[in-house]
Amino acid sequence: MPFTRSQRRWGAGISVFILAAAGMIGAYTVEKSRRLQLKASAETASPVKPAAAREITVTVTAKTCEPAHLTAPAGKIAFRIVNQSQRVLEWEILKGVMVVDERENIAPGFAQTLTTTLQAGDYEITCGLLGNPRGTLTVTADGAAGAGRPVKPTPVELIGPTVEYKVFISLEADDLIDALRDLADAAKTGDLTAARSAYAQARSHYLRIATTAGLFDDLDKTITEDLLQAGKTLFPQHVPQGLPPAADRLAADAAALQTRLRDLSVPPGKMVAGAAAQVRAIGDGKDGLNAQEPPDLRARLDGVRKIVALLRPLSERTDPALSGRIDATVTALQEALIRPHGGTPAANDALRRQIGELADDLTKLGSALGLS
Repeated sequence: MPFTRSQRRWGAGISVFILAAAGMIGAYTVEKSRRLQLKASAETASPVKPAAAREITVTVTAKTCEPAHLTAPAGKIAFRIVNQSQRVLEWEILKGVMVVDERENIAPGFAQTLTTTLQAGDYEITCGLLGNPRGTLTVTADGAAGAGRPVKPTPVELIGPTVEYKVFISLEADDLIDALRDLADAAKTGDLTAARSAYAQARSHYLRIATTAGLFDDLDKTITEDLLQAGKTLFPQHVPQGLPPAADRLAADAAALQTRLRDLSVPPGKMVAGAAAQVRAIGDGKDGLNAQEPPDLRARLDGVRKIVALLRPLSERTDPALSGRIDATVTALQEALIRPHGGTPAANDALRRQIGELADDLTKLGSALGLS
């Protein structure tokens, strides 16, 4: 029994999340091993001695941490871990299930210092044995460490937006294939109304993921050209006989694209760079304002808007002014592109200026988030 479209959408989301999680675990394991090797060569345990100024001292006993509830400003923090238990211990800073940083092999009666950079948020700390209650660490945005110097997101925080974007492009690819199959069926039966509707849907789904589909030059070129030819074919008064083979070819190319997208890793830096490039394509060159209908422009902007929304929680914290400006420009462009095609030259010039400003701000966003 074939799966429904809804079942395929749920399945795609779950599959992408599992694959991303597996990749995340592998990358995390490699990075953890590398980090521990560097720390082991750079730092050695030393007998307990007075804590340096501005350090936070945590004493780990057999049953708890003292203190068990810590507060510190965002930025670079030094934790001096004193082992007053009878066992060699490992001290960790946790964010959910992820280890943010750690110090291993602290011998009884000795201390080690862990210097790390943390951003505002709530964390947990381990206190000796696994069965011991965990302590808490609250990192605030105020204080000298956070004033005027925003903390960039960690790789762990970028996992969520990356996984969600992968789900988004996978589901759009699924819907693209469905629409192209509907187009092929309608073309074979000569149903012009259904063919036009399916074509419009397919084109919108493709343009929403154009930032990523463009990474595959061969498929992007053939799909773009075939969609353009199909559009020219569909909008006379009948469905010519030559359309069905082209529609079948489009469906096959879209299926190949879907497979490649599922195997593709899209780093956050490429997400932002692709969004900036897509915005520039809206206003410039052969894909510019005078060459595209409003539905095409809005579909392109939809893909950009998705990336902006996924990164908003991080951009608002890192650079609130830039984040707000990007949101305002995206909203203004969305409203402007609702108007019928063919604005006045002055209106189009103003629109191009907004588009250029948005592209520049997206490039700045990549830098602000540490992605470029």
